[in-house]
Amino acid sequence: MKTKTFEHLHIPAAITTLDNGLTVASCQTSSALATVNLAVALGSCDDEDHPGIAHFLEHILFESATRDAVHPVLRDFAHKAVNVNAETDQFRTVFETSHGESVADQMAALLEMTGIIIATPEVVNSECQIILQEIEECNHEPGSYIWRMRMLFPDVQGLHHSADGTEESVRAITHSNMWHHHKRWYGPSNSMIQVASRLPHEAVLDLAAKSQLGRAPRSASLRPRAKFVPRCVEATCYDSSEPESLTIYTPLPATIGVKDSI
Repeated sequence: MKTKTFEHLHIPAAITTLDNGLTVASCQTSSALATVNLAVALGSCDDEDHPGIAHFLEHILFESATRDAVHPVLRDFAHKAVNVNAETDQFRTVFETSHGESVADQMAALLEMTGIIIATPEVVNSECQIILQEIEECNHEPGSYIWRMRMLFPDVQGLHHSADGTEESVRAITHSNMWHHHKRWYGPSNSMIQVASRLPHEAVLDLAAKSQLGRAPRSASLRPRAKFVPRCVEATCYDSSEPESLTIYTPLPATIGVKDSI
């Protein structure tokens, strides 16, 4: 287990990789409120034969089978005005809680929420209709980012569509292929916990090591990505108009080419 510290930042940060591959990044702020993110190196460029499945999986995990826009483990946060959100882009999926008072509770909620798929076939079909509506709303004006990716990387199909996928691919998503995608990607060595709080890095590290993800056996890290630490300092540091950020690039295995890492 190795820790890197970055004292030159306005708010010092540290990043540690546990023995099972889980990455823990934190910065210590003066705010009583905390931001906790769980980032998984899973984006639309990993959708393979099912464009949109990473985004679809994020929706299912975030809402669970309750279908009322928030997972049951996050409901108490909503009552306390804690912000909760999730997003998927081309390269990663992020689950976030911000403006909370308990790092331990926020971390436990995120890990429980993303640990297992709770969805019936009826829930999958219902979510399909919601995402199809999102696709219809976005298709009126194709994004310039997607156009650039098609020009720059004509052979990387995962970059040729938005994270939503296409109408045909979303209709083809099933509970089974979603479950296999989750099992393949949602593991400790493909995940990163990011914390901005009053806690020192050692305390955050202890919470992560005792969590279900911190105790889980090592999983195969399929495609190392750039890691951002800390991601949301702005949410807990009100005297700054811009978030402090640092990008750390992990080395690629010899078997992975540059295009494969995009």
